[in-house]
Parts: sequence; structure tokens; C-alpha cells
Amino acid sequence: MIDTAKESLANAFLTALRARNWEAMRQCMRDDITWSLPGSATISGLSVGVDAMIMKAQEDRVVLGTFTLLHLLEGEHGFALSLHNTAEHDGLKLDEFLSTVCSVEDGRILSITTYLSDVPMMNAFFV
Repeated sequence: MIDTAKESLANAFLTALRARNWEAMRQCMRDDITWSLPGSATISGLSVGVDAMIMKAQEDRVVLGTFTLLHLLEGEHGFALSLHNTAEHDGLKLDEFLSTVCSVEDGRILSITTYLSDVPMMNAFFV
């Protein structure tokens, strides 16, 4: 069974992302958070700082997406979200699986590293 503090933080983060509640998302993350996303799309690369992280999450096509939680996995220093991400925009479809690995420090997310099942699809969707 996953640690309740990590589970609560994971659920709060995912709930904030789904609801596009940027202030609630900000409460889940440290100010110096980093987020790494593979590929060459507009949202790819390393974002540093909570404001950059929220700007990436606010990208139009991210906002359109549906994130279905498949599994919540616990690690020594954080958690991983196994997700199914789908979206449609201007005839483009996104249908991929991803793992979002979150390192936690002092009860807040310090870093996020995302692993994708189909990087070329994500690159084509987020042009």
C-alpha cells in the first residue's frame, strides 16, 4: 500500500491538472521544481521553476487532454503516475501512455520526469 502522504500529494497534483486549477497545482510543487519531457514538441524539454511548469501545463493542447490514472506507484523519494493521455485538436489525435515520475521533498514535488510511449505522436500533436 502506498504511503498516504505521497498518495494525497499525487491525487492533489492530478486533480489540479485535470481541473486546470493552477493555484492548487502550485501548492503541490516546490518553487524550484523541474519538469523534463522528451521530444521536440513545443512543450518538450526542461522547464525550471513553478511558473515555467504551470505555463507548460497551460499550453492549449495540454488543457484539451484527458489524463486517466492507471496506476500510482510508490518510490523511496516520491511516486510515479502511470497515465493514459488522450486528446483531439484540429483533426490531430493523441493517444499515448506515459509515466510521470515525481521526486518529493518536504511534502511537495521537486522534479517531474515524463516518459512517453509514442514520442513522434506527441511531437506531431504539439507542433
